[in-house]
Amino acid sequence: MIINSIKSKIILALCSLIGLLLLQSYLFNYSQTSLLNLQKSQHNALIQSEAVTNLENDIISLQGHAVSFIDNANENTITKFNFYLNKANLNLEQLKTNTQNQTPEYQNSLIRLGEYLNNYQDTFGQVVVNRQKREHLYITQFKQPIDDLQVTISDLEGSSNNDNKVIFNDVLLTISNLKHAIISYLYKPNFDEAQNVKQNLNHLHKKLTSTSVINESLSNKTTSLKQAYNQLVLLTRSYTFSVNVVLTGIENELLYLTNEIKNIEKNKLIKTEELLSSHLTKNTEQANIFAVLIMLIILFLSYFIFRSVIKPITQLTLLLKDMNSEKPVTISNNSQNQTEIASVIKAANALYLKNKQTKELLNETRVLNSQMEAMNADLTSAMEQTDKANKTKIDFVANMSHELRTPMNGILGMLQLLQSSELPSRQKHYADKAFSSAQNLLQILNNILDFSKLESEKVQLEQIPFTLHTIVSNVQNLFSTNAKQKGLLLNFTLHVDAGLELIGDPMHLSQIINNCVGNAIKFTEHGEISLIIEATSQHEKTINLRFSIKDTGIGMTQEQSKIIFQSFSQGDSSTTRKYGGTGLGLTISKQLTKLLGGDIQVRSTINQGSEFFFTLPFTLSEQQKLKKHALLISPDNEQIKKLMDLLSDINITTETTQEPLRAIAKMAQPNSPFSIVIMSIKEKELNDNFILQQLYAQNKNVNEKLKLILLITDEESPEPIAKNENIDITIIGNKNSEVEILRKLSPDNFKEKQLRPHPKFSGFNALVVDDNKINQEIASALLARLDMTVIIADNGHDALGKVETNDIDIIFMDVQMPVMDGLEATSILRERGYKTPIIAITAAADPNDKKAAFRAGMDDFLVKPIIFDALFESIEKHLQSNKPLNTINLQLAKENVENNDELLAKLFTQFVNDYNDFSTKADILIKNRELESLIRLVHTLKGLAGTLGLELLQQSTQSIEKNLIDEKSINLSSFNEQLTLTLFAVKQFLIAEGFKKEHKQLNQLENEDSVIDNIYSLALTARPVPSSLIRQLEMDQYDRGHSLFKLKEAIDHFNYALVIELIDKYRNDNKN
Repeated sequence: MIINSIKSKIILALCSLIGLLLLQSYLFNYSQTSLLNLQKSQHNALIQSEAVTNLENDIISLQGHAVSFIDNANENTITKFNFYLNKANLNLEQLKTNTQNQTPEYQNSLIRLGEYLNNYQDTFGQVVVNRQKREHLYITQFKQPIDDLQVTISDLEGSSNNDNKVIFNDVLLTISNLKHAIISYLYKPNFDEAQNVKQNLNHLHKKLTSTSVINESLSNKTTSLKQAYNQLVLLTRSYTFSVNVVLTGIENELLYLTNEIKNIEKNKLIKTEELLSSHLTKNTEQANIFAVLIMLIILFLSYFIFRSVIKPITQLTLLLKDMNSEKPVTISNNSQNQTEIASVIKAANALYLKNKQTKELLNETRVLNSQMEAMNADLTSAMEQTDKANKTKIDFVANMSHELRTPMNGILGMLQLLQSSELPSRQKHYADKAFSSAQNLLQILNNILDFSKLESEKVQLEQIPFTLHTIVSNVQNLFSTNAKQKGLLLNFTLHVDAGLELIGDPMHLSQIINNCVGNAIKFTEHGEISLIIEATSQHEKTINLRFSIKDTGIGMTQEQSKIIFQSFSQGDSSTTRKYGGTGLGLTISKQLTKLLGGDIQVRSTINQGSEFFFTLPFTLSEQQKLKKHALLISPDNEQIKKLMDLLSDINITTETTQEPLRAIAKMAQPNSPFSIVIMSIKEKELNDNFILQQLYAQNKNVNEKLKLILLITDEESPEPIAKNENIDITIIGNKNSEVEILRKLSPDNFKEKQLRPHPKFSGFNALVVDDNKINQEIASALLARLDMTVIIADNGHDALGKVETNDIDIIFMDVQMPVMDGLEATSILRERGYKTPIIAITAAADPNDKKAAFRAGMDDFLVKPIIFDALFESIEKHLQSNKPLNTINLQLAKENVENNDELLAKLFTQFVNDYNDFSTKADILIKNRELESLIRLVHTLKGLAGTLGLELLQQSTQSIEKNLIDEKSINLSSFNEQLTLTLFAVKQFLIAEGFKKEHKQLNQLENEDSVIDNIYSLALTARPVPSSLIRQLEMDQYDRGHSLFKLKEAIDHFNYALVIELIDKYRNDNKN
């Protein structure tokens, strides 16, 4: 039957139990509702009790901060006092919101507590005011009069004889004791300190009145001090009364009321807990009764199901026990019931094993979780301590950097002045050594500061334009002296154009290179150090540059190379003892290269030398993208250097190589930037040169022709080679090769270089604002080398006065000074409308300091110690030097119009036509008071004068514009004279240019036939046309419709048949 199956029997038993559970659920819900109400009451009581406890803690905190203010008078204590007072009021308001069921006495206690809190606040405010009055009285009526008296007595002592000096010293000692007594009484207002002040006052008064050499006015000052002392005593008594009597009384009342409220809430909580306990006891009794009923029902059901359920599973129970004791289970299959039980046993056994594994895993997980929680707690604590330590370290290093840079400025500045003076050779040697050591010390300070910034991840990268020439020059200036002292060669090899304009972070790039070069010099006793820069790849907007620093020093083992980039690490301890150093330079370089997008590496061989190398990406500037790019291929370093300088002058960017395979790789890279290749080669190599063959193959399918210039090193007039459709080939001999390259690549810029005289700034006034006398002396001496007049100010306030009384052209302002710092002084000057350039000079090297200087209105930023080159560059940037000015600077005018003589003549003609009656227009505008229109006209004229090189007129317009803007008196007499002279000079220039043009045309007509005849004769015999005839032909600029318009092109391509044809056509046209 179905009822005999285990399944049906279990279902029957479950239905019975469900009925029992439903009954139990009903009873449980009933008791649960009552329990929740009691728990809510208990929760409210706990909230009130917690509020009372918080209120009590806040009042105790108020007392603590009141006592702290009385002891220390810290402004932060007042803020904390107000904070805890607000918390106490909030807790009090929370208590007041839950007083519906409270007694009137309880509500009255809350009201009284609020009143006492207000009284406590008012009394504490009065204590603060009294304290401030006492301090104000001390500053105004004690400190300043006593200091004045002390200064007066000191002056008298200095001018007195030896007998009176003893008396004055005694008086000064009494004054010093009086100052200490007053300060002690100010911070310890007790009777003994008050008596000490009084005794010292009387003692001072007695000494002043009993000394005949001291006048009566000084004696009367003690009377004023006694009056001030009496006032201080009265204020102190009021202060101590408020502290010791009023505040103490209110504190006791507050604690009493808080304790009373706390007891009420505590009793309420206890009562609620008793009710909850009673309810729980009642529920427990009900549960016990219900349990007895369930037990009776279960016994009844047990008897019912004993025969059908219990007996069959007895075997299962035994087997489960065996399983619990990990004994093997034997299953009998004699009957169907036994088979069914066996299936259950198998499932139970599997469940048992899984359960055991789960417990083991759970225990392991709990252990691991507890360990993880402990580790997380330790890690959090360690991170907090690390962050705190890092912040402390950064602040300390920044402060120390500033403090150490200030004396270092004095040391380096004085050494620079000493080096520039005439010294005997031994003293000059000493000065050079000292300057080198001071620079090394400054480098160590910079390394420590940079290391702290890198550790705290506060390094800010820049993206500004710069050139490799600046980087290399900086390295040369910094290390040439040190290298020379050790007898080392310092080599710079650039396989790219030094004038290549890049966008990146030049400061940190220089820092990496300087660290590596400095290390190389330090660890190299003889030989050379080489800096090699080359391009590894280039795309349309970016270029990757590889920097390599090689030395012939002591080298390293493989183990030492692995740890060389670790912090505070050198090769070994013996290296540190012998060579010194912090071991931070390479660590900083490693981190900086990663920030800049690269990675520095090292190759080294012990006792042979080391090479540090890294590759960084840079963005090409917009102007750089427009430049032509040339690849120089030559084994001669001297020839490469000359070619790089030559091409740089005509605005062509260069890269160099001495290896054929590398040259081919550079030309074969995608988007190769090279449109020009210049290769040094012997004449016999023209036919079978590997590079030429590859260039011919690579340029078969290109749109733009490649310009290939072959420099023949062993022939003056080499034979031409066959033309190529895709390459414009030019062969140049070893004579006048540079001239021929210029003529080929930039005929418009073919001119001699002119040297510019070193500018001076005589007649300019410079204001140096610094509180350090040594810094003042250094700056004055450096500025004197530029013929500038120097005015000194000790602080920002003094500088404001010097600016008002002197005509200042440029200001050098220290940032941190007493009385008034440089930032505040600069802000005041800018608010007053002063536009004088202001240069910040400070020992603070943090980028935030630089931003603050520019926000204040400064124009430039120099970091101490002051280097003359940096100072000169800043001055040159903001001031025009006193170079002699010309009425017409023709060279400048031609440069401004890109040497277009025809355009320049048109502009000069237009200038004469437009400004011939300028004086009349200006007089009309002045008469009509139309000053704005006049300023615009003068400003336009100033810009045009600068473009046309009219230097004296430009200077005159600048002066007139400044006077008009400043609304000074308007006097155009000198300006009109200069304008008249300039117009006359321009007219004379135009007349002279007209004569030159006519003479040139006459000479052209006379010489043209002779030149054509010579070229015709050479073409008939297929001989090369000399460069002199080509230059003469270039002077004859033929129009597009002229018969000889394509003659120059035919000669360049050695097309002698076309040359003969064009000349014949020209002669026939002239005959007709």
